Amino acid sequence: MRSARYTHSVTPLAVILLAGIAAVVSYSHMFELALRHGEPQWRAALFPLSVDGMIVA
Repeated sequence: MRSARYTHSVTPLAVILLAGIAAVVSYSHMFELALRHGEPQWRAALFPLSVDGMIVA
């Protein structure tokens, strides 16, 4: 009984942690990619939000 309760509380935390790490890595990768291809910094900052935002939507 305690094992199931532990699993139900730890699993969502692990998923949130891993999603956060993936979001940071994804954002930084796309931001750097946009900068290297000549986008101004303000557009490079918006680019990852548009791509990942469409995935979330």
